[in-house]
Order: sequence, then structure tokens, then C-alpha cells
Amino acid sequence: MVRSSFVVGLDVGTSSAKAVAIDQDGNVAASAASAYPTYVVRPGWTEQDPYDWQNAAFGILAEIAGKTNGGIEAIGLTGQMHAATFLDARDMPIRNALLWNDQRTAEQAAEIEALIGRERYISITGNGCHTGFQVPKILWVRENEPSRYDRIASVLLAKDFVRLALCGESATDVSDASGTGVVDIRTRDYSTPLLDVLSIPKMWLPKIVESPAVCGAITKRAARTAGVRPGTPIVGGAGDNAAGALGADVVDPCAMLLSLGTSGVLLSPSVQVRIDPKGAFHAFLHAVPGLTFSSGVTLAAGGSLAWFRRILSSDPGLDEPTSTSLTLEAADSPVGSNGVVFAPYLSGERAPHLDPHVRGAWVGLSTATSRADLTRAVLEGVAFSLRDVLEGLRALGILPTELRAVGPACSNPLWRSILCNVLGLPIVLPTIDEGAAFGAAILAAVGAGWYADVRSASTALVRFRPLDHHPDADEAARYDELYLRFIELYPRLHALV
Repeated sequence: MVRSSFVVGLDVGTSSAKAVAIDQDGNVAASAASAYPTYVVRPGWTEQDPYDWQNAAFGILAEIAGKTNGGIEAIGLTGQMHAATFLDARDMPIRNALLWNDQRTAEQAAEIEALIGRERYISITGNGCHTGFQVPKILWVRENEPSRYDRIASVLLAKDFVRLALCGESATDVSDASGTGVVDIRTRDYSTPLLDVLSIPKMWLPKIVESPAVCGAITKRAARTAGVRPGTPIVGGAGDNAAGALGADVVDPCAMLLSLGTSGVLLSPSVQVRIDPKGAFHAFLHAVPGLTFSSGVTLAAGGSLAWFRRILSSDPGLDEPTSTSLTLEAADSPVGSNGVVFAPYLSGERAPHLDPHVRGAWVGLSTATSRADLTRAVLEGVAFSLRDVLEGLRALGILPTELRAVGPACSNPLWRSILCNVLGLPIVLPTIDEGAAFGAAILAAVGAGWYADVRSASTALVRFRPLDHHPDADEAARYDELYLRFIELYPRLHALV
């Protein structure tokens, strides 16, 4: 009997770990997921236990291995970017990891830019020093938890902590590394001058490899728990945004990724490095060797709807709502949500404002405001925030003609229609929306030797549904008017901080 061959993409996400196995035709043969908690220590401080990532990852790999009868040829890793994971000399976590949306490091981010010089820092890394990045978190631990800082032997990202457990290798890929805050975007390696000024030992940081490169193999010890054959190769993988772009075949500048998960991301690939002199928009290394990408992030996209659902669920006087029931209800509210506007700054904001302190708001409430109005305002507010991002990317010379949408929120017809009309671009969906995990599987397919390079693998394995959302001229024009009202909110909310 000939054993079927599969590759696996493993995503260490913000809310859960997810794995998908695909065959050589790009069909999903198996999938599995396992959730874990996020700890909000205080407003704006978010942490997770790295062992929760490890346990979830091993469990779903074992489930996938069982479903595929042990035919896994390679594994690609992806995950939430920027999660700072501090390990001691025995590779054990010293404390919970600080996540991408953790905002406690505003002082340290400013300190780094002052030490380096803001313009110089942006010219080297392609980014301003954001609170969510890994490097200000290292300084935060140094300044606030010195006893823990003294025990640090290495600092890894989320997916790379799982890699260490799987194959014993301390490594990361170029795309994830470029979000640490200490990588030179032109050399695709760590910047020694930055590390020296910040007094961060280079030995703490994992080696950097290109995303499709094989950088390790499953150990016998890990194989017993994960159910995967010892020696199964692991490729470099990618940060979740770069992997999500591959999962939607976003390797051409005409196509822009729209990713709507906990956060919302717009991403455009490029051969040349496009740097925002203000540092609000990211310039990162792509999972495609030789490419970079520009992106902007709104921190609370799907997270805004999840928050609204959560506070409704805590009210015993209301039926337990689901995200689906809320959005169905929102369809009863007209364009403009009967005058209600929502600013989705629940976790501060990244692009284009670079403001960790601003907070969200509803404006325009009255005694006539319904739950449907509030829900639709959330959907529209996130879309307007992404319009802010799009306008900033256009100012950098990025002019997409199509959005390729991934993430669970994009499967919602109403929200997708709102996004299409607010952003003014057609939206297409991949036939397989497994997000970053699918992109990681594409990288594993290259590592397994199925394809010669990432571009050919992405083109061959990604397919799209028939186009179902063109902008409606009347609604798009109405949203253009409403957007002008939305952009008046930020300066007023910022003034209240």
C-alpha cells in the first residue's frame, strides 16, 4: 500500500493553535485546533503561558498525524508576531510571554528611539519602535523585573518556542525576525549597531533563516508526543501576516491582503523597500525570498466584535448572542448605523496613529439607538479604521486593484460588503481559508521538495472563489461621506487621554 503524502502548517495564533494538512493538489486533508487563554494583567497588558502554546501544538499535531496515517513529509510554522518569550539556560520560560498587543512598553519604545535616533532607527529597521515589538519588551523586563532579566539566556517568538520543543533548534524566519525591532531590513539579518547600543546580547536571539529553508527535524522525544515520524523536516516558516499573504497568493503588488482576525491588517508585497518616514506603517521581510511587504494594522478588528459580544453575554437580561446572530441583527440597521459611529481603539491604535493610549468610543447614541445600530457601528468602525490604513499605504505609493481577504470575519457577507464599500476595492476569497496555517503548509511544500520555490508553490496551491463583492457606487459614495466624520474622532479621543 502506497502511503499518501501531506505537509502540515502549524499556526500558534493569539486565541488558539491550529494545524492543517494538505496534499499535493492543495486540498485540506485534515485540520485541528486547540484554544488557550490570554491573561489581561491590567488594561493594555496581555500575556500568555508559552507552555499553553506547546501543549496545544503537540496535541493538534498528534491529531493531524492520526488523521493522515503518518504521511507527514514536512512541517511549516507560523504564529502571532512579536510575542516576547524569555527563556533561561535550561530553555524554560522565566515568565509569561508578552504579546503583540501588549502596550506596557511605551516608555521603553520612546527610550529606544531616543538612544538610536528616530530617523536612524526607522531607516535601519523600516519601522518605528512600536510598543508591541519584542525589543522594548526586553528593556521593560530589564527595568522592571531585574531578577528575571538576570536569568535570560534566550528570547524567542511564539512559533519559535514551539520549534525549539519540536526539534531542539533555536531559529526564526526572516519575516518574524523583522518584527522584533532589531533587524536591518536591507541585510535581512540582525543589526549589530542596534544591539550594541541597546546592550542586548546577540547570543540571546535565534539564528535567522529564509522562510522555506529546512532548519531542523523532529526529535525522537518530540515525535513520541506529537505523533510525527522522527526526522520529519521543519522549515523556517513565517510570521502570521506573511504566511496569511501566501495563503492568499499575495506575492504581486496589484493584490493586497486583507486579514481580519483579532486585529485587522492590510499588506502589500514589493521588491523595493517602502519605508514610512513617520514609522506608523510596517516594512517587513516577506516569506518570499527577495521580497518585502508594507502593512498597516488596526489593533482591534475582530477583537472589537468579540468584545461587544462578550459584554452582552455578561448581561443576564439578554439572550446569549453569537457573532453570527449579532451580524444578522446588524443588517436591520442602515448604512451609517442610524448616526452611531464607533472608534475601535480598544487596545490603543497602531496605524496610522501610533498611539497606545487612545481608547475607543461610540458617538451619536440616543434613546432610539438599538443593539443592531451598535453592532453595525462596530462593523463600520473597523472598516473605517482599515480605510485609514489604506489611505496611509496609498500615500506610500501602494495602489492595489484587488483585496484578497482571509480570516473568519471576512466570511461574514455583511461585514465583507461593508469593507468592500468602505475601502472601495473588489474583494475575492480563497477557496480554502485556513489563513496563516495554509501559508505555512505552502512553505512546508517547498521544504518537502514538491515545488522549487515559494512563488510557484503559492500559485499552484491557492485557488479563489468567483468574485462576489464589487463596490456598490451609491453605498461607497455614502461611506466616503461617513468616513470624513469618522476621521474627526481620533484627534478628539486623543485629547482626552
